[in-house]
Amino acid sequence: MSLQFIIGRSGSGKTHYMYENLMKASTEHEEQEFFFIVPEQYTLQTQKDVVEKHPCHGTMNIDIVSFPRLAYRIFEELSYFPEAVLEDMGKRMVLRKILEEQKGELKIFGSSIRKQGFIENMKSIVSEFYQYQVHPEELKKVQEKETGNLNYKLQDLILIREEFQKFLEGKGIVAEQLLEVLASKISESEKIRDSIIYIDGFTGFTPIQNQLIGVLLTLAKKVVISITADSWMEDRRFVKEYELFSISSHAIYKIKEMAREKGIEILPTIRMTEEKRHLGEEKEDLKALEAGIFRYPVKAYDGKVKNVTLFAGRDRLLEVRTICEQIAWYVRKKGYRYRDIGVIVGDMEGYSSHFEQCFLELKIPFFMDHKKSILNNPCVETIRGIFQIGEENFSYESVFRYLKAGMSGLSFAQVDHLENYVLARGIKNKRRWMEPFVTPLKGQTEESLRFLNESRELFLEEVQDFYRACKKKNRTVQDHMIALYGFLRKLKVEEKMEVMADGFAAEENYTMERTYRQIYPYVIELMDKMVEILGEEVMTVKEVKNILETGLEEMTVGVIPPSMDQVVVGDLTRTRLNEVKVLFFAGMNEGSIPKPVDGNGILNDYEREKLAEDGITLAETMIQAAYTEQFYLYLAVSKPTKHLYLSYATVSDDGASLRPSYFIQRIEKVLPNLTLTELHPQGYYTRDYEKHTFIAGLREEIAGKDGGAWKEIGNVLMDTEDILPYLDAGCYDNQEENLSKEAAKAVYGEILQNSVSRLEQFEACAYAHFLRYGLLLEPRQEFKIKPVDLGNVFHRSLELVSKRIQVTYEDWKEIDEKEQEILTNDAVEKAVLEWNEELLNSSHRNQYVIEIIRRMTRRTVWALVKHLENSDFKPYAFEISFSSYENLNAAKLSLEDGVKMHLRGKIDRVDRFEDEDGIYLKVIDYKSGYAKFDLTNLYYGLQMQLVLYMNAVLEIEEKKANGKPVIPAGMFYYSLKDPLIDWEKDQDVEEQILRKLQMDGYVNGDHHIIEHMERDLPAKCRSIPVTRTKSGYSAYSKIMDTESFQNIQKFTMDKIKEAGNEMMEGKISIAPYRRKKETACDFCEFREICHFDERVDQYRDLEEKQAKELLAMWKGEDQDGMDK
Repeated sequence: MSLQFIIGRSGSGKTHYMYENLMKASTEHEEQEFFFIVPEQYTLQTQKDVVEKHPCHGTMNIDIVSFPRLAYRIFEELSYFPEAVLEDMGKRMVLRKILEEQKGELKIFGSSIRKQGFIENMKSIVSEFYQYQVHPEELKKVQEKETGNLNYKLQDLILIREEFQKFLEGKGIVAEQLLEVLASKISESEKIRDSIIYIDGFTGFTPIQNQLIGVLLTLAKKVVISITADSWMEDRRFVKEYELFSISSHAIYKIKEMAREKGIEILPTIRMTEEKRHLGEEKEDLKALEAGIFRYPVKAYDGKVKNVTLFAGRDRLLEVRTICEQIAWYVRKKGYRYRDIGVIVGDMEGYSSHFEQCFLELKIPFFMDHKKSILNNPCVETIRGIFQIGEENFSYESVFRYLKAGMSGLSFAQVDHLENYVLARGIKNKRRWMEPFVTPLKGQTEESLRFLNESRELFLEEVQDFYRACKKKNRTVQDHMIALYGFLRKLKVEEKMEVMADGFAAEENYTMERTYRQIYPYVIELMDKMVEILGEEVMTVKEVKNILETGLEEMTVGVIPPSMDQVVVGDLTRTRLNEVKVLFFAGMNEGSIPKPVDGNGILNDYEREKLAEDGITLAETMIQAAYTEQFYLYLAVSKPTKHLYLSYATVSDDGASLRPSYFIQRIEKVLPNLTLTELHPQGYYTRDYEKHTFIAGLREEIAGKDGGAWKEIGNVLMDTEDILPYLDAGCYDNQEENLSKEAAKAVYGEILQNSVSRLEQFEACAYAHFLRYGLLLEPRQEFKIKPVDLGNVFHRSLELVSKRIQVTYEDWKEIDEKEQEILTNDAVEKAVLEWNEELLNSSHRNQYVIEIIRRMTRRTVWALVKHLENSDFKPYAFEISFSSYENLNAAKLSLEDGVKMHLRGKIDRVDRFEDEDGIYLKVIDYKSGYAKFDLTNLYYGLQMQLVLYMNAVLEIEEKKANGKPVIPAGMFYYSLKDPLIDWEKDQDVEEQILRKLQMDGYVNGDHHIIEHMERDLPAKCRSIPVTRTKSGYSAYSKIMDTESFQNIQKFTMDKIKEAGNEMMEGKISIAPYRRKKETACDFCEFREICHFDERVDQYRDLEEKQAKELLAMWKGEDQDGMDK
């Protein structure tokens, strides 16, 4: 049994010597067991190093472990299964339970139990008691001697410590006791007996680690320990606390003392006296820094500083960007590997997001060496959401927190549709969720409503069991956890997390893959701990939710570095950088270096010192922690073999001024010639940043502001590349590049499904169409009546009235005004019930709106009946969905590149007249508000609806006509309104109203057709836009012959195909039309997205066209000036 130390300063080759010694011994003595013990976070890197350096590239007889892993390795050998280990979360739950139970007995802490952070502080001091093996008996001895506040504190701590231990008896141990158990069992191990053990990488040892080392000394053939210190340090018995290697000195003394007590042979120390990391004259500054930092008196290096650079960033982002650019320069210009470069950060929380952003921009592979919170994760968010549903009774926030977490069986599309419906209908509690959705929203079909109800039922089926379980009275924590576990199993959360992890793996995002694979087991472990610790406690769902969320908030996951060649970014104490050539030490600001030490709220430094006087050692005081940090700082700055960069920011992210760390002053004392350097771009790798700066400056200049050095940067860019793209970016004109054909097909589908209104939207503004039909954006409906909602209720009311009349009466002319009123009232009542009865009846104002709808519907039915009194045309069909007809040429179109376009639409009404010469059809479309059919709008594709409807109706009827001619008689808009008239004129009131309600559109100019459409009436027709004259019809009459109908039908279908082709070619230009004072932007719902500004952007101005010219052009006559 022997003990040997390897002692030397940082960079003296201690670890390298251990590796060589280990390799040689393990290959010469293959039967010998070797253990290499390192800190937990170093195990992976050490395993890699040993495998790479080993002659056989294997570790068959070498076990590389940390102390906790050694424990489990030995337990496995002995088939010993220790009691459950209580981690930090379990300690918090136990302590909360104990403190609540003992609150009346506590003299100091009883009133602090519910203060924020108190449980965490109590957990820390209890952990210290176990880690440093402080027992209640020892505390009692001190307590009996002390008076005042410390006496009362110790009484409370003794009680808490005793109760905590009572709780653990027969249930488990705390993590800090694991090595204590190992020390008591390890003597039974055959693996350890006569093994050779190497211990490397520790800055010092806790009392229990020392105790375990003492046992190992009695069992192992040889124990070799490396210590970072001056090679002569072991010969000194007393080292001042503030000295750099005081921790190392204490460790050497303590272990040697144990060895002497146990009669262990102490072999001669191997002293690593030569500095091997910074060999050569060109590295004298690095060598001087390692030898001089935190040494007293200070030995200043008067030579030129070549390998240490100090710079300041205006803010953290600029500091980080400069570092990332330098890293890129080393790799791309100097031929370094990414793994040759490391980054240490004083404040990981403040800097990590900036590093991630810049590394991704510059495509630098990296690994952030810190544990990540699991809160922003679908699994965890689902759990928080389901508990919130239980607590808040299906509030909107709780339901969609759960649904949007991503674990529900509902697709994101289903969730979005549900959310739209819930917001529009004001659904805020369980009762409303339990009721079927019966009233469709604007634009919803029965099919979509059925789809919504299926989604609603699926959601309820997922959550109801858990909701019912958690709402029962006298539920224990175990009951709640059983319900939660059943819920997670029901949702197959574990399987879904694995699928997500597989997705990250496919994207080569291995960090996220490993994170996602760890989370579900962590959650189950947390639930098990809650049952184990608080299982029989009766709690409400809110109380359980709060404890569970506390545990989830504290849980973090550690991730193994996913690649060999990457830049590691870590903190000062946790991260181990392996053989880096260049080290960047970022965030060297006051407040980060030295790191603020939160004084433990249970025992202050004075009280800890009093305990230390009585032989009770606990964790470091704040002063001791500061000295320990100096040791870590020494290790960091002595790490790089080629170059050290030190940096700090002058302004924080929120604009506050920042000061450099005291550590920079210490370095400047060792290197007095070190000056603040302004780092400049190092080559092409900074082009992206230069481009951003150039573009931003140019835009500032255009806006009349100071654009900074944009001209100078532009001159630099012109020397190496075409500057025009960046000028274009600087002079950005708010235009979108067209989609590729592949992207358009992906967005719109293999078969283009279009309505006429969609085509008209495309012709009005291709970008608005893309947002609405490509990205499927819609404004959220609100729980209030809007004008468009009134139109929907009008349409439905008319549909119901029309269908009722069609079934009940042979002829509309038979219906008197009293029957019209009855039919209308019934129809409006049904339409209101279907649409949103709750909203329409939610206020007196809305009830008045219902009355307006009723009055206007009555007026419309009255006018339509009047229109038919002197007409041979009769209503023939209502709400015809022509998309339901197969092989309809008007609805199934072939576009370029083999693309198919299917048109869909619903025709409000078709009137029909038949004689021996043919079948005559009239198409009517109801419009809310004023509507006028305009051939100029048709020409520009803004009003194609009526023509397409006519085309579809003609084709449908032709299929049934058995060869009889089917002729277009007219196509019209009927405006749903209740007009005001001039009572002063000496005219028939009814006639005035009817003329105000005249339909607008085009009539077949065949006199025979017009006579059948409106006969025996004055010169000016009251239902159609025709005025008779002696010679025929006035110039103001909107008439055309059958051939013209056919011509505009052909033009319209060509226009529709043209629009379809442009859609599939990816046209999404921001070019809204403007016709006189009317623009596509007037009522556009997407203005906040496209940011169209007529002061900068340009409208697509439409030239006015005369109806006669258009009709002539479509007929093939006089096309001059009509080219597109």
